[in-house]
Amino acid sequence: MSNFKKVRSRRTIDGDTFNIEGTNERVRLIGLDAPEIGEPGADEATEFLRKKTEGNDVWLEFEGAEKDRFGRFRAYVWLKEPKDVKDEQEMLDYQINAMLLKEGLASVFIVGEVRNEKFFTRICKNKKVTYGEDYT
Repeated sequence: MSNFKKVRSRRTIDGDTFNIEGTNERVRLIGLDAPEIGEPGADEATEFLRKKTEGNDVWLEFEGAEKDRFGRFRAYVWLKEPKDVKDEQEMLDYQINAMLLKEGLASVFIVGEVRNEKFFTRICKNKKVTYGEDYT
């Protein structure tokens, strides 16, 4: 069974990171990397995440280490609590991580074990896949 935490997104930092309302905590989306501020595509990715999450309740699904070395929560971010976290259509419809990849607004970025690696690689519109060092 997956571990979910319901939070409200307060402020979008960039296309793969946002702040949680009522705390100083940040969330970093698992399995992807959006362009950094100032890079091509950054504004589009940031705006997509902002429109989908900012001011709204979202569900964080944790996998592996709950936080990275920067103290950010590492999570799959859902617009509603999923019935089946492995259902690909449900991911495409409600999981922000998958949506960003399908729209071509982020590339696959794998650190450690990522349950959705094959699915993310298959749906990633820009087909860019990078493997990084462990966040912890």
